[in-house]
Amino acid sequence: MAFPKSLSVEEPQDIDYARRYLSAWSGYFKKPIQDRLKSVHNDANQCGALPLNVADIMVENCIGTLSLPLGISPNFVINNQHFIVPYSVEEPSIIAAASSISKLIAQNGGFRTASSDKNVMIGQVQILNVHPFIEKAMSVIQQNEAKYIKMGNSQYCLSMLKRGGGIIKIEPRVITPRIYAHKQQQRAPYLVVHIHLDVCDAMGANKVNTVCEGLSSLFLADLLSQGLKNVTIGLKILSNLCVHRMTKSLFCIPIAKLAWKGTDGMVVAHKIIEAYEFAVDD
Repeated sequence: MAFPKSLSVEEPQDIDYARRYLSAWSGYFKKPIQDRLKSVHNDANQCGALPLNVADIMVENCIGTLSLPLGISPNFVINNQHFIVPYSVEEPSIIAAASSISKLIAQNGGFRTASSDKNVMIGQVQILNVHPFIEKAMSVIQQNEAKYIKMGNSQYCLSMLKRGGGIIKIEPRVITPRIYAHKQQQRAPYLVVHIHLDVCDAMGANKVNTVCEGLSSLFLADLLSQGLKNVTIGLKILSNLCVHRMTKSLFCIPIAKLAWKGTDGMVVAHKIIEAYEFAVDD
């Protein structure tokens, strides 16, 4: 995974830009709701629920809809651009807290972000009953990687390939099962094949699952042809571990600006670090 832009606290910050936009939203929470609606060019008559006929198309056994309050946090400055961020929540204080901290961050340059250069998702194909020939099974998958990539792109994600994406890597891994107290016998190791798919601007879940389903039959055919007669295919599914599709965010606040209700900024900073370390330790 590569990030096209490195993030640094020394990067120049356009603080004046942020302050110009924040001044227009000062005291927004004190305004009556009609004035708040005008500020975001929203019509109160358009704040109704999802039409029931539309909801019925979206889910099975539909019997109604559920409305939630919609609020905004108007203080986000990200990469020197001002954003109004909407929240649909039922709990008080969430929007107030987000608005407060985003305003403090904006006053000191705002957020800076960078994203990975490709939007790569991982599909997983589980291959079972390969022990004790697991190394041979690994070799079969590795030797046929180019074939799987070519066939997968041409048969299961051609449109994505034309947009600059598609399958870019096939990687088998050995999984050693955990030992459970209630299990009298240790389970044998097995394989999982990771299919790396650049999904471009799509979320990609359906496409990744389609590719996993399609390529799993090719994996099985090749393994069976090499004498691994007991091999079976298990799960074929998208992984939610998006380690190759990430966005980094950074902000910088002077310690003195962290002072809160008579508590020195350095003390607040130490408390934040202690909370972070607790989260890491636990």
